[in-house]
Amino acid sequence: MYKRQRPHLGIGAHDEVDEDGPIVDLARLGDRLGDLELAWNVGARACLVKTGYGLGEIQYWMSGWKRQPDLIAENALDAALQIIESH
Repeated sequence: MYKRQRPHLGIGAHDEVDEDGPIVDLARLGDRLGDLELAWNVGARACLVKTGYGLGEIQYWMSGWKRQPDLIAENALDAALQIIESH
């Protein structure tokens, strides 16, 4: 089944700012390049997880991407921990 991305869904939250900058720091997890592009299009950090299609994307396609993921994680929990540690 094809999953259509909806970049407009993430725009509003990222536009919330105070005097110190954005109130929220968005990150999107995904296992395909399209998931990462969605994150970048709305100003979020893109985290590639190795579950699902992720490992195959890394092995076969990632070297040809114009932009590399902001984070690479073993799974969603590992991604969440890396995002927390980076703050």
